[in-house]
Amino acid sequence: MCCLLDAEMSTANATELLETWLSSLEYAVLDWASIIIPPPVIITGIVGNPLAVGVLLRLPLADSSAARYAVALLVVSTVRLLAEGTMEWFAYATSTKYIMHKADWICRLWKFLLTTVKGCGAWFVIALAADRFVYATGKPDAISTVCSSCVSGVVLVGIVVGVLVVAMHDLWVYGLTIFGNCGVDELPTADGELNVEAVVWPWINVFLFDVLPLVVACLIVVPLAVTARRFRQLATIVDGGADSMAMIHAALATLIIYIVSVLPTSVFRLTVYYRPPLFVSSRELAAYYSALTVVSLINCVQSGTVYVAFFAVVTPMRAAVRAALPKLRRSGINSANTGVQTASAEAHHSELEMLDIGRSADESSIQASR
Repeated sequence: MCCLLDAEMSTANATELLETWLSSLEYAVLDWASIIIPPPVIITGIVGNPLAVGVLLRLPLADSSAARYAVALLVVSTVRLLAEGTMEWFAYATSTKYIMHKADWICRLWKFLLTTVKGCGAWFVIALAADRFVYATGKPDAISTVCSSCVSGVVLVGIVVGVLVVAMHDLWVYGLTIFGNCGVDELPTADGELNVEAVVWPWINVFLFDVLPLVVACLIVVPLAVTARRFRQLATIVDGGADSMAMIHAALATLIIYIVSVLPTSVFRLTVYYRPPLFVSSRELAAYYSALTVVSLINCVQSGTVYVAFFAVVTPMRAAVRAALPKLRRSGINSANTGVQTASAEAHHSELEMLDIGRSADESSIQASR
C-alpha cells in the first residue's frame, strides 16, 4: 500500500520529497487504487476460497492427492488474505498503525505467520503442479505411488514442517526498529560486531520462498501445459477419470497465476535488498512507493483469487454449485413460508387469547351485576 516516508532521511530533504510525492498525480491514483481495489477482492476471496474447499470435499475426487493439495492451498491463501491483505488495507484506509508495527512481540509473531503461510502457499502450488504432471505422464505404478493419498499427506506435512523450521528465524531476526516499523535491525551490536544473521536472513527468505519456487514453477509450466493439451480429451488414466484430469487444468491455471503474481514481487524484493533506496530524489521516492503499492495489490489479488482457477476449469465444481443453487433457493422459500406460517399461527393464537380474556371479563361483569 501507499506508505508514508520512514524517518531515515534528513528532515528537510524528507519534507521536500514527501510534499512532492503527496502532491503528484501518481500518488493520487495509487491512493485511490489502494482503497478501492482490495475490498471486493478480499470479500470475494473470503467467500470464494472456503466455498471452493467445501465443493472440492464433496466431489468424488475429494480423496485424490490433487484435491488435498488444492484444499491446503485454498486454506493458506485465505489465512494470508485475512492476516495480510485485510489487516493492511484496514490500517491504510483508516489511517491507523498496521498491527505488525504496534509491538515488538506482535511484529515477530506476525512476520512468522506471514512467512509461514506465504512459504506454504508457494510450495503447495509446486506440489499440486508436480503431482498432476506425474499423474498425466508417469507409468501406472509410479502414478499409484506418487499420486496416492498417503504420499500427498507426507508431502504436505513435510512442506509445513520445513517452512516452520525456516520461518522460525523470524521470531528473533525481526523486531521493531528504531524508526518504529517492523523489520530487520542490521545495525551493529553493542560490541561493534555486525549482525550477520540479520543481513543474511532476508536473502535466505527471498530465495527459499520467492526465487526457488518461481524458478521451479517456470521450469514445470511448459511441460504441464503440453501435457494438459495432450490429455485434454482423455477420459480416464488411472484412478479419477475425466474429473481428476480436470485438476491438471486447475494446476496449470494456478501455476500461471502464481508466476504472474510472484515475478514482480521477487524482482522488487531482490532490487530493494541488492540496492536499498536512498531517496535522494522525488523520482526515486515515487518509483519505490509505486512499486511497493503495486506489489501489495498483487499479493492481495493473488491470495483472493485462488478459487477462480478451480471454478473456472474444473467442470464438476461448477456443476456442483449449479446443482446446489436450486436447493438453496427452495430451502430459502421454505424457510420464508415457515416463518409466515409461524407468524400467522402466533397471531391466531393471540386472537384466541384476547377472545378468552373478553369472555372472562363479560362473565365477571354479569356475576357482579347479579
